[in-house]
Amino acid sequence: MGISAAQKAAIEQVFESITSYSVPIGKGRQKRELAAEFMVLPDREVWADYYQVIPEPRCLSGIKNGVEKGDYKNAQQVFSDLNLVFSNALWFNEEQSQVAKDATALKVCLQSIEIC
Repeated sequence: MGISAAQKAAIEQVFESITSYSVPIGKGRQKRELAAEFMVLPDREVWADYYQVIPEPRCLSGIKNGVEKGDYKNAQQVFSDLNLVFSNALWFNEEQSQVAKDATALKVCLQSIEIC
């Protein structure tokens, strides 16, 4: 059994929340969307060590495509892979890096989706 229409709609809302999550830039009205860094996997040539350190690479667009193609059996698998995107970033990047900070914020967003 695959993901139901209701589950797919809920997953789409989760993706919308994550991909639109933003933080203010400075004191102006501009905002920076945090999900951009996590949309695609790191380039294999530039970041070869990433693929040696991270056994199960995931990215947001890959997960979204998987949902659309019916690759997931249930919504929990989708949630697990979304969480893995941010866990991988936290594992690979230094704690004080902007990528790690953004991954932490998006992981919190994912875990409390109704408030982000």
